[in-house]
Amino acid sequence: SSQKGSIILALSPFLPGACSFRNDVASLALDVGVAMRSSSPRQVCSRSDSNYESVRTSEYSEASDAEDESLLVFDNDAQRLDLRQLQLGESVYDDALLSPLVGKHQHQRKAFLRAYLLLYLNFALQGMVLLRVSSMVVDQLDEIEETVFGEETGLCNYVRTDEIPAFNIWGEDHAAVRHEQGTKYLQCLPDEVFFAQSFRNLDLDGDGFWTIDEAWTFESRRGNSSQAQMHSTFTRILSTIEASANVVNGMSVYQHNAQARSQAEWVLRELRSAGGKMPRAVYQTQVLPFMDMCFLMDSSLCGNMLFRRAFNRTVFLELFEVGDFSGAPLPFLELNPHSGGEVHDMSRLCKLSVERICPLFFTVAYELFGRRRRELCGKPVTSQQVLPTREMKSYWDTLTQQVLVEEFDGYSAFEQQTANIYRVFLLLILTLWFMAIVEEFRKLLYWWRVMLCKADDVVVYAAENDEEEQDVVFSEVSCAYKFFVIVSNLLPRTLIAYGILYMGARFLVLSKSYEELMMNSLALTFLVSVDEMTFAAFVSNRRRTWIANAKPLQVKRSPCVDRVHAFLLW
Repeated sequence: SSQKGSIILALSPFLPGACSFRNDVASLALDVGVAMRSSSPRQVCSRSDSNYESVRTSEYSEASDAEDESLLVFDNDAQRLDLRQLQLGESVYDDALLSPLVGKHQHQRKAFLRAYLLLYLNFALQGMVLLRVSSMVVDQLDEIEETVFGEETGLCNYVRTDEIPAFNIWGEDHAAVRHEQGTKYLQCLPDEVFFAQSFRNLDLDGDGFWTIDEAWTFESRRGNSSQAQMHSTFTRILSTIEASANVVNGMSVYQHNAQARSQAEWVLRELRSAGGKMPRAVYQTQVLPFMDMCFLMDSSLCGNMLFRRAFNRTVFLELFEVGDFSGAPLPFLELNPHSGGEVHDMSRLCKLSVERICPLFFTVAYELFGRRRRELCGKPVTSQQVLPTREMKSYWDTLTQQVLVEEFDGYSAFEQQTANIYRVFLLLILTLWFMAIVEEFRKLLYWWRVMLCKADDVVVYAAENDEEEQDVVFSEVSCAYKFFVIVSNLLPRTLIAYGILYMGARFLVLSKSYEELMMNSLALTFLVSVDEMTFAAFVSNRRRTWIANAKPLQVKRSPCVDRVHAFLLW
């Protein structure tokens, strides 16, 4: 009408493009309706432009309420129309959907084969990378679980409160721990080392002797012969102490050392009288002083032990002097004859104990645990530390005032991962990753609706070359073809997208540093866009033109589905 034409002409400076006579009349009416609802007629036309001066205010007041309501309904329908449409893009998924429909006669078969060849090439690339990522995630988790908690070769297992010996390195906190009856604790030592810390654990009948039968009984109770090789441990400790006593007793360097010779003769006498058993007194003076150092299983940690005040010369000698001896235990005297029968340098004593004495006491499990723990902890970083001067009680203490301590990559990575700033950064990366993958799921939602709902009568593609192309009307596409697209295109795509989301998130969480986290996130983002890269690299120009000229695929209106679709897309 002339009235509507005047309104459109008057608003054209404020609605460029939208108020052009070339556009759809309904779109013009919608824009005009929005403008009229947002302000009064005088506010809309209160401009100095000459085009507005010719428009009478009374013309606006004659617009009926029915027209305004129809505009509101159209606005709602436009939103619903967007939910019912699938706009094809530059992707091998869209190419595989459209190209077989556009091609005509022999060109249809060629288009089908080429499109689905690229589609399955895309699936192969994404699938192989996804399988590799999944394998890396599973292997890393399984490796950690097997290394730490493995039934046969795991480094750690749970023990009861009454099985925990009194480690010297635990200090005053140990008494508080032992009061929590019924609680199980995680210990990460070989059973033979852990339970050898206390003679009470070995002497099952409490008669003051450790026997081979008690070793076998203890081993059967533990039910894990690969770790609790207590019968072998018993034999090795007994033979090592007896051999050390014989060697020291016959060494010329100790001929004039009455303390060393009397200690060796006492040990031999006690062992002979025990008749193949290990007496408590011999064990406490000759074996137990080394146990806290055997606990380390790595001589490079001796400096850490001294720096943390977990062990010193006084503690070592207190354990040894229980038997009214002075000097040092026999295994140390045998392997370090130049010490003069005394303990001077605690750092040297610790390294000698871990590297030479403890392997004599225990089985190959001791060395295996040490090596596996070093593998798990990673590369060490060494630094020098100085103990406070006020703690130097004697001249011998000053020999170990300066110590070398080590911090491993595994512990540094753990400290970094538990820091709040790293957790915030990880959350940020996971959020960005979710934003990258959620776009794919939005596309999949449109795809599923278009494939499952009833098609509308829209011309998706108008043929430009009648010999090679044909018109594509979406309502004429057969259900069999839709089913084929779902099985061969949409369903695999959905499964891969879910796999990328799930395994990608786990892959990011397992990152150990900022650099690794950023590199992994970039690699996963690349994985999502493989279909677009494949399309850009291999699809011909003619098929690119088909995609570019295609109209959106549209399904019929369904109020219930529209509401669900709108809810899922916010």
